[in-house]
Parts: sequence; structure tokens; C-alpha cells
Amino acid sequence: MEVLLRQKLGSTDFFARIDDSTYLVTMPSTEPEDVNVVCLRVAYDLYTSFLGQCDVGHINVCTASDAGNNALALNPLPVERIVSLAEKAGIQDFNLPQNPRSTGVRLTSDIDEQTVASLDGLNSPAPRRSSLVVTHQFVPVWSVPNNAITTYLCEPKVIMTAEAPQKLLTRAQLTEKERIQVELSCLYGGVAKLADLGQKGARCLLGISVSFEVLGSPAGRMEFLSACRDLSQEYRQYLDFTITEVPPGVAQTRLANLTNTLRPFGRSVSATVAPSSRHFAAYQGIGLRAIGLSEQECADGIGLRKEEAVILVTAAKAMKLGTFISTLRKLDTLKTAYAANIQFLSGPAIAPPCDEPQAMSRLTWKEVLSDKIAAV
Repeated sequence: MEVLLRQKLGSTDFFARIDDSTYLVTMPSTEPEDVNVVCLRVAYDLYTSFLGQCDVGHINVCTASDAGNNALALNPLPVERIVSLAEKAGIQDFNLPQNPRSTGVRLTSDIDEQTVASLDGLNSPAPRRSSLVVTHQFVPVWSVPNNAITTYLCEPKVIMTAEAPQKLLTRAQLTEKERIQVELSCLYGGVAKLADLGQKGARCLLGISVSFEVLGSPAGRMEFLSACRDLSQEYRQYLDFTITEVPPGVAQTRLANLTNTLRPFGRSVSATVAPSSRHFAAYQGIGLRAIGLSEQECADGIGLRKEEAVILVTAAKAMKLGTFISTLRKLDTLKTAYAANIQFLSGPAIAPPCDEPQAMSRLTWKEVLSDKIAAV
């Protein structure tokens, strides 16, 4: 149980053992519903590790409150809530109980059964769509101050269904669970290639993107944290995480929580800002290395505008942060970004993606503008 809790909880979270079968979990910067999801997932994983299957109706998750006299009141969640939380936790292969357990309030370890939850109208969730087959590509990231390609960003090249007949999928077609699967595949696939490169005596930095939606969901955060903890510490000094698709008006506490979730597992954490943003207070003082824009997030047909680049650089300087722009496609937007002194640039206008990351290499502005590399 404690191993599972360490895998699922973040750096600011805490757990303590109450008795032989009960643990108290507190997650100060997480919504109460998300805490319930995390606890359910831990209990489910423990249960299935011993028995191979799990009757979710028999998992006991309680909310804890102060009962006075150094006692805790534990209020078990009803079965219908457990079933609802299971879907949010990414649990699909569970069994509904034949004899639903009683629920009620207990003080410390004394159970007072009061009510019985009804399962009328509850249906098992739809089965998960078939697993995906994901191939990857590595996008060179140009460090303008260093005149060098220092980082390769791992991203999905092709996403297909695993079962025949195979179908190509776009990111917009992915369900939440499939998107988690795709982003985890980039983490694992990128680190595997980074390890291969290291065996050849070469080194580079590996860029890993994780969307705000995935990292902000209970299931996505748990899966991503578990994956990061499974990685060898040897590679953490080479990982640069970027939180993408950050919505406009994001709360600073929310963004800080996600940033702190990733910081122990990599060299740095950066985050995108929503196109046309004018307010950057949420990004200040939370441990980010850089803020940036992705042309992919801009409205169709609208590329990077000069004023957006200038606003980004001005805000970043005030907060002592770096700047980046990704998915640059056109030469004119590339020139706009370069003139605004953006520090890290990537996309077809810089260099085409490759199947494997390469060692760090020199790249000058003159070479970027040449016909062999720049995309007009």
C-alpha cells in the first residue's frame, strides 16, 4: 500500500497509517474529488495485485473530518459514488457487487452502519476502445543564444488503432484515456531512444510535452507520475517537460501544483500561454524555466503575430523566465520570432523531424535560412 501511495502522490502530498487496514491521505493543493479518485485507484491497484480482479463495490474510501478529542470521523462513500469515481480514475474492468456493502459514519475503527446504498439504475461503463499503436518522431529545438540544436522533442508521428482494420486517428479524435496513453508512449519512447543515444557516447536533451488536460485530470496525473517514478534517475537530468494547452485565465495555484508535480522528475518545466494572452501573473514564481507559444494552438490560418511575440518576451523578462515558440511552419513567422529574441524555436521552419534524436549540434541563423533547412 505504501509503495503504491508513494507512486501516486505528489511532492506536496502526505499519508499516514491509522490502523492495520486504514491510511489517511491528504493532498493540500488538490480538489477533494480528485483526492477520492487517487485513493480509489490505489485501493483498486492493491486489490487487483493480489486477486487479479476487483469488486469496486467492496472498496472502502472515506472522507475524514475532525470529530474532536483527537478523533477522526470517517464517512465511507456510497457505492454509486465509487462507481462514478472509478470512471474518472480510468478503471474500466471492474465488477459491480452482488451484495452492496453498507455505508455510514465510523469514529476511528468503530463502524456504525446506517444506510445501504442502492445500485438501481447503475450500468457498467462502456468498454475501452482498443489499444493504440503509436510511432514517434523527434523535433529539433534550436537554442538561439547558443546557435545549436540542444533538445529533441518527442511527439507522436502516427496514431492508429491496434485492432484490424487499423484506422488513423488525429489528436482531436482521441478520448481522454487514449490521450493519456499517447502522451505516456512519448515519455517511454523518448527515454528509450535517449538511452540508445547514450550508449553511442552522445548526449542531447529530451523534450516531453504533457497537456494541461492530461496532467490536470486525476487519472492522467496518477499515470504520468507513476511512469516518471518508474524511469531511471539517470535520465532525469536530460528531461525538459512542457505543459501544453494551458487555458486562458488559469489559476496560479492550479498551474503551480502541476509544475511542482513534474519538477522532481526532470531538468526543468516550461508552460505554454494561450494565444493572445495579456495576463501572465499565474506563471510568476512557480518554478517554471520558460513560457511560450505554440502555433498549433493558434486559430486556423493565423500564425504568430509580431505583437504577440513582443508581449511574450516583455512578460518573460519581467518574470526572469526564458521564452520558446514551437511548431513554426513559415519563414515569415520564424523571422518574427527571431527578431523578437525568442530563445528556443522549433518546427518545420527550423528543421524537419527525425526518427531518432541526434547528438547536440551547431546551427547558425544563416544555416536556418538556407533552402536545405528552412521551410518557406
